[in-house]
Amino acid sequence: MLALVAALAAITAYWSSRPPEVAAPAAPAARPAPARVEPTPSTAPPRGGRDPFAFGGAAVDPAPEQQIEDHEPQFESVPQLPTPTPPPLRLAGLVGRDGRLHAALVESGEVVLAAVGESAFGWTVAEIDPVTGVLLRGADGAELRLPVAR
Repeated sequence: MLALVAALAAITAYWSSRPPEVAAPAAPAARPAPARVEPTPSTAPPRGGRDPFAFGGAAVDPAPEQQIEDHEPQFESVPQLPTPTPPPLRLAGLVGRDGRLHAALVESGEVVLAAVGESAFGWTVAEIDPVTGVLLRGADGAELRLPVAR
């Protein structure tokens, strides 16, 4: 313990006897003031600060004022594009029910489940395939294939 106290006393004496390493900052060197250049009358900027009509030291005449006719703007009528109508009949999905696959057909917000051979919305379900979709036949013999929604 005595050795520790002696070591601390020696370190304190060593650090207190050293001169400070940080010197006082030197006074900044005086800079000479820049020489003021008076502009000549031909290159003097206007009172606002800069001359918007001067380019590359040469003055440019401003553009002559143009006469603007005062009239109402003419707008062409934009033709109204037809709004796309959703298909009247769509396949919402496939449903397994009673061991058979049914097509969930939607028309105007109404949903009907129909299996092969059953009719809905004037169409008869001819084929249901989970990959290709549903094949429907109309009363007139027309066929409509509705793809499976992905």
